[in-house]
Amino acid sequence: MLRKAKIEDAQAIQNLICFYSEDGKMLFRSLEEIEQAISDFRVYEKSGEVIGICNLKYGWEKLVEIRSLGVDPRYHRRGIATQMIKDSINQALLNQSCDTVFVLTYAIPLFEKLGFKIIAVAFSVRDRVCSQSVVSCLPVHFFNQIILANYVTDWGALFYANS
Repeated sequence: MLRKAKIEDAQAIQNLICFYSEDGKMLFRSLEEIEQAISDFRVYEKSGEVIGICNLKYGWEKLVEIRSLGVDPRYHRRGIATQMIKDSINQALLNQSCDTVFVLTYAIPLFEKLGFKIIAVAFSVRDRVCSQSVVSCLPVHFFNQIILANYVTDWGALFYANS
């Protein structure tokens, strides 16, 4: 069941974030940061256990970021992340000033499955090896666009395009 997170979920949310941040697939968030932003988190619960998480970050005029999207590996490939992404888009639509949603992710096939298209390719040099970053976008509902960017840790930058 997908629902709004409660303060009691903060530790379970952090556990999933820690799991994915250990190998650099998600940015670490402290328990205090999670508790302060708990109203912006959604969780997927099964049998009383939090098995999926997603956070919407508001605060940049018309931009909303989907972040900290993760599903317990025991429940991968069951449509949970897809449900959470669709729910995030719907939640962002409730914010009247929002016209763009973006995400930094390694889960490019997941977002492509939802209709995202590549609009730009950029490169980062780390230890003289190039790693590819894919930026995609998809017009949805009232949004001008939705941005998908592959997060490259040595950039520390966000790449997106406005139409």
